[in-house]
Amino acid sequence: MKRDTQKNTHESKTTTTRRNNGGRLATLFFLLMLPVFSLFSQDVKNERTVDRMMKNCPVEATESVAGLTSFINASFQTEEEKVRAAFVWIAGNIDYDAENIFIDRPENDVWATRKGICQDYADLFVEITTAMGIETYTVQGYTKQQGEIIWQPHTWAAAKIDEIWYFFDPTWAAGYVRDGRFYRKFDDQYFRVLPADFISTHMPFDPFWQILLDPVKPAAFDSGKAPGNRAVNSNFSAELYELNSLDEIAQLRLEIERIEKSKVCNFLLYFVLREKKAFAKAMEQQFFLDKFHEAEYHYEEGVFLLNEFIIYRNKNFEPYEGDIDLKKRIGSVISHLESAQEILGEPGSYPEGINHSASNLLRGIELAFLHVQEHKAFVRLFIETPVSQRPALF
Repeated sequence: MKRDTQKNTHESKTTTTRRNNGGRLATLFFLLMLPVFSLFSQDVKNERTVDRMMKNCPVEATESVAGLTSFINASFQTEEEKVRAAFVWIAGNIDYDAENIFIDRPENDVWATRKGICQDYADLFVEITTAMGIETYTVQGYTKQQGEIIWQPHTWAAAKIDEIWYFFDPTWAAGYVRDGRFYRKFDDQYFRVLPADFISTHMPFDPFWQILLDPVKPAAFDSGKAPGNRAVNSNFSAELYELNSLDEIAQLRLEIERIEKSKVCNFLLYFVLREKKAFAKAMEQQFFLDKFHEAEYHYEEGVFLLNEFIIYRNKNFEPYEGDIDLKKRIGSVISHLESAQEILGEPGSYPEGINHSASNLLRGIELAFLHVQEHKAFVRLFIETPVSQRPALF
């Protein structure tokens, strides 16, 4: 959350110099500036209209996230208007919970209490904008205020509006904290900020989320020596699409690699990297454990059906329900064993602690396959034998 700071203001004066032969030049300058001024005025007008409508948003529309989303969708047309509506409502209605920063909140508690911390502000912003079909993500990192690093994690958001990526910080836009108390004061400068500007105060843990062609190193950010003229990563959307196509563990592994490559230079990055590595290890452990249990289930089902088939064969296939039923019985056994083998994969790829059990399971599957092949051959022979001669096969 922003701390209370005294802002420096600079007033500028425009001086007009009269020249006898300068009338044409002055007129040309005015004509060149007029379209820019008109576009700027239109943006301000649109934002003021959105802000006024959201300030007077009906109470019944704010009883749920779905209700607010429906109101915004019905009231505004463009992506920018809708994002603005969500942003100003959150910044204007959610109080920063300065007294309970480090507690875990129940789900939906933020909406019920109208209180939260940075993660809650960003999550709510993402939830509403995503529901309106706007591509939005939360971003985690740390920040700088008046050149001083704030050594605690912070969360903000990134959204794509009309194919352009911007950053949003609804927490900082909501107000500031002084002496442990939250004061509401809307700050418009944290709405729709370009990546090249946002990096001056917000450093993502994952450099990918700087959305810059040449991401700023954390050491440069910390020291205030980040290079200027930062170009936006124009291929970011395509790279993000490719990243989202990967499974969660693969995404996390790549994130860890990017953080390590950016050079860990402070204790906060070190802590975050350590936590992400531990989480990745736990996820990987759970992933292989789930695979093992799923393979084990199919193996046990296959063995159960195989034993039932053996009992049925020992009864000379009585009562006999036809050749199709016989093929189906042995086919079900094979299907489960094949699923078990495919799901299990190579035991050598399993982490320590599971690989031994996985190896034993694989041996069990292979042994069951040996048994089932003999019964499969018998079924084939049985079906190909004339009915009158089948009893002699037992």
